[in-house]
Amino acid sequence: MRVTNGMIRSNTLNNLYKNISAVNQSFAQMSTGKKIQTVSDDPIIAGRAIKLKVNVLETQQYQKNAKEARSWMEITETSMDNMTEILKSIRTKCVQASTGTLENKDKEVLKADIAQLWQQLQEEANVTYGGRYIYSGYKTDEPLMLNKDTTLNEECTLKANMTVANNIALNPNSVLKTGTTLAEGTKLSATDATAMGFTVAPGETEYTLSEDYTLGADHTLADKATLTSNSSIAKESILAAGTVVDSGNLNPKVYGQITGQEMRYEVGTSNTINVNTLGMDDTFNTLIGMMQDIITTVDKSLEEDSGVTSDDLHDLFNNKLGEIDEIMSDISTKTSDLGSRMARLDYVDSRLTDNNADYKELLSNTEDIDVEETYVEFNSRYAAYTAALQATSKVIMNTLADYL
Repeated sequence: MRVTNGMIRSNTLNNLYKNISAVNQSFAQMSTGKKIQTVSDDPIIAGRAIKLKVNVLETQQYQKNAKEARSWMEITETSMDNMTEILKSIRTKCVQASTGTLENKDKEVLKADIAQLWQQLQEEANVTYGGRYIYSGYKTDEPLMLNKDTTLNEECTLKANMTVANNIALNPNSVLKTGTTLAEGTKLSATDATAMGFTVAPGETEYTLSEDYTLGADHTLADKATLTSNSSIAKESILAAGTVVDSGNLNPKVYGQITGQEMRYEVGTSNTINVNTLGMDDTFNTLIGMMQDIITTVDKSLEEDSGVTSDDLHDLFNNKLGEIDEIMSDISTKTSDLGSRMARLDYVDSRLTDNNADYKELLSNTEDIDVEETYVEFNSRYAAYTAALQATSKVIMNTLADYL
């Protein structure tokens, strides 16, 4: 086979290009710290690295979710601990009132103290996390206890019996179901009072109840009516649009409406954890009845000829001790359930931390270079490239003209 100078030069340059390409590859690896720069360099490594990067990102997101879940639970735990401490203070007040003789000034102080503690309980019911109410199920933009007078912009059907803490001004066409108790002081129109069987004086347009009254049948209001504290609205009653619910009442948009509404955070593949505590609406409905009974009775005892004796007050506070214990037991059960979920979250968080470390190590082993090995290889390739340059300079130096 005849070998020409052109063939020698062509082969020499091709080999030179291969050497410089190898040097460039090693230089890129040294500069970036990665084995490959493009998918075409090694599709297998590229595919494995992409999968591992996805795993790392997913795990980090799960860790963020777990952190948020823990924050939600910690706020809930603090809130319920505060409720328990407040109830202990109320219980202490009841014990003191049930065993001692109360003068009017003592009753005033007792009423003020209990009212303040009740106010703080309502604040705990409306605790938020990140601007979201933690006891309101999915309706995180709605407080459990109303902190201002609220007008309903649409009709609302109650899903459970609701105790009235402060006035509720019902609009016409509201439906009060059988079993609804209208407390003393409730104001009805003459038309509605007559329909319920009350005798209204001629010419009167309004009727005020002088004692509690329980409906024996459903009643649809023809006119407005104002329910006072200690009234109880039966389940499935309908509050018409435009009804005004005073501050301090349970929010009818939330109360009884949140059964089964668990707020679940995803903390792993097909792994979720419930962060919210349900049933606090029922707890506070019971609390409202108890607190209103205490405050109303103490108020009456301050009136002359009210008929409320010291013995009546002693009996009241003795009876409330049992109710308080039941409520504290209910909150304790909820706290224990929360604690169990927090303990599980500890294990989840630990596993996520381990997974994140493992995935990062696998990713590093897959795409990162061995610095020492790459450095040695770079020097070797560079030496070969330098030698090739020297050889090439000698090969392409001579031409046919040099031999003429």
